[in-house]
Amino acid sequence: MIQDEVPMAYDFQHLQTIHCFDAITIRVPARWDCGPDWELRGSWCCCKDGEESGTLWITLDRFQGPGNADGASGFDLRGFVDAMVDDIMSENSDPTLENDIVDIEGGYLWKRIFDGVEEGENLRYFRYKFFKCRENEVAIADFNFVLLASDLGDPEFLDLIQIMDREIRAARVEP
Repeated sequence: MIQDEVPMAYDFQHLQTIHCFDAITIRVPARWDCGPDWELRGSWCCCKDGEESGTLWITLDRFQGPGNADGASGFDLRGFVDAMVDDIMSENSDPTLENDIVDIEGGYLWKRIFDGVEEGENLRYFRYKFFKCRENEVAIADFNFVLLASDLGDPEFLDLIQIMDREIRAARVEP
């Protein structure tokens, strides 16, 4: 080891692949334990109990959009996305630091970054929603990555933010 080099305490670079809801595949830090969150029914949680090294919650909603007998979709996915984003933004008072909708294969990805407080802790939320449609099958996958605001200046956590952004954007989400 080089004399000035300090070993990373969390080693977020080593990743594991997880599969959830039979529809989502994503890589997350190997140090995190991942599985269904029994307290938040219908979600998966990835974190390391006993340490503040970030948390990722994943949820999936599926529904049938309008379609006809031959399976062709009459569903306006972009209109649906815009309406949902407008609703969420109008109901939320937390200051938004980033808000962007991008086209992805089979749908759209909405990313929103905002600060909030939960149980007295200042937090930074990195929220990603995949909106995907195949024929008249619609899936909304929500990735809610949360860090303590006090960790935002730490180079290790800045790396984790980049890793999670890359891995969430690369996640496989199937309707």
